[in-house]
Amino acid sequence: MILKQQAGHFDDDLDLDEETIVKLLSYAYAKSADLEQTEPAWRMNSSIASNEIPLRITEVNYWKRKHEEIDNEVWKRSSVKNKANCGACHLDAEQGTFEDADMRPPVKKNLIA
Repeated sequence: MILKQQAGHFDDDLDLDEETIVKLLSYAYAKSADLEQTEPAWRMNSSIASNEIPLRITEVNYWKRKHEEIDNEVWKRSSVKNKANCGACHLDAEQGTFEDADMRPPVKKNLIA
């Protein structure tokens, strides 16, 4: 389990106490794609081969297909920062529903010289 290996969590040491780990695991299990009843969760889960265990959502084929047309510059914007910041575009990211109607790609602000 990835949370049990805190010292090597993507090159960081999480240094979490046992209570926090239990809360995170409980949340992860409750919100896992194989248990959620949403279309995006079903599509995400069904795009993962039975012999694959992706460590990042950005490694999942469905995620890659849905985000393939996004320019790399967008991921670097200060309002986005990285591919893990779902809430930058998905207004319903916290609820985990990811409905198309709740998506707002960040707009590029015009710079005035």
